[in-house]
Amino acid sequence: FSSYILSINYLIVLVLIGMSVMNLVLNTYARNYEKRTANKLNIYRTKLKYYQEEANKLVNAKDIRIYKLEDWFYKGIKFFTKKFSNLVMKQKAKYSIANLSDSIFAVIRNLIAYTILVTMVLDGVIDAAEFTFMMGIVIGFAVWLTQLSGTYGRLKEANIRVNNFREYIDMDDKINMGEGEDVDSLLDQKLSIEFKNVSFTYPKAEKPTISNLNLKIAAGEKIALVGVNGAGKTTIVKLLTGLYTPTSGEILINGISVNDFNRYDYYRLFGVIFQDINIMPFSIAQNISGQPLEAIDYDKVNDVLKKSGLSDKIASLEDKEQTYLTQVIDDKGILLSGGEMQKLMLSRALYKNAPVLILDEPTAALDPLAEQDLYLKYDSLTKNKTSIFISHRLSSTQFCNRIIYLEAGAIEEIGTHRELIKNNGKYKEMFTVQSQYYQDSDKEENEDENKK
Repeated sequence: FSSYILSINYLIVLVLIGMSVMNLVLNTYARNYEKRTANKLNIYRTKLKYYQEEANKLVNAKDIRIYKLEDWFYKGIKFFTKKFSNLVMKQKAKYSIANLSDSIFAVIRNLIAYTILVTMVLDGVIDAAEFTFMMGIVIGFAVWLTQLSGTYGRLKEANIRVNNFREYIDMDDKINMGEGEDVDSLLDQKLSIEFKNVSFTYPKAEKPTISNLNLKIAAGEKIALVGVNGAGKTTIVKLLTGLYTPTSGEILINGISVNDFNRYDYYRLFGVIFQDINIMPFSIAQNISGQPLEAIDYDKVNDVLKKSGLSDKIASLEDKEQTYLTQVIDDKGILLSGGEMQKLMLSRALYKNAPVLILDEPTAALDPLAEQDLYLKYDSLTKNKTSIFISHRLSSTQFCNRIIYLEAGAIEEIGTHRELIKNNGKYKEMFTVQSQYYQDSDKEENEDENKK
């Protein structure tokens, strides 16, 4: 196209290419602006979504009403909606200008090209047949330039869309998602656990949460992790279960590095009750089993409900274990109390029947009788398992083989309850402070009785 047109009149080629380049520049500017503002747009979208989701959560209804948070949510949603919308409009405005310029440049381009060709006919440089032929050549060349510019623009736009994904897949894998050690052979064993010089620092944190932790847990041992808030108890659990990767050091299961396991297979080794309870808007049976309806073992579901102390509650429901939780999917769905949800989470952990059972503050929402019932059942619940019990109530740790008192991410004291009491250390100090409340309460009750 271009070589033939050049042989007739180079101005036509320069006009066609010049207009296409100008349009490409404007489109590139629009796409670069979108790329520059993409991260800010994602931030606005995330914050707006957070406000909307939290405002619609049923569990937040009481706080919103009691503390009159309606206006706060409304202003937050309005603010980030405006921020998000304004930025989207600016991005679209840039593309609108580019698209409008494309149409204008096309008109100008064609008008100039046609004017040159008509002038050439009038001057006798080309005849009518050549004019018709040249018009087809010019139109074809213009279409080709438009397609080339459009394809380049779409590639640049696609590059923006996949940029985050490309960065993600180019990242070095810190965990093993390929072939790994056999997990099936470990599921029926008591497992030993070892932390070797393990340290962990949260992103952007100045100090490590866990510092050079060295700890051996024997196969089938029952240990308790205690300490003040922020001591690193839950972080240790997340490191052990593979949710976090140590900054340094390694963790061994039966002498095998956790990095040698396929991570998804590795998760099968643990049954965990975390502090933050997460229930799904599905049936009770599905929440416990984590399985589709056709794969649920209902006898096993009922068995773990008995062990967790939730069977009487479920038996009183019209649809029993088929009852839905929350009303997101089923209008007849129910809401469990805090203590009942903890029992549900215990049922979920027991249903999995993993060789390592981890209970992170499992009695925080239980009443004293339900708490005592759990303590009495603890030996049977953890039979043939390695177990880790985390609690702020030190009286609940006495049935464990060893108690580990943590402070600032390191082991401060370790031993049995009696040994730690004899040591007169920080464990005893904390235990004494907690028991003092009960002693003072009993003393006040006795004084009241004597007055009567």
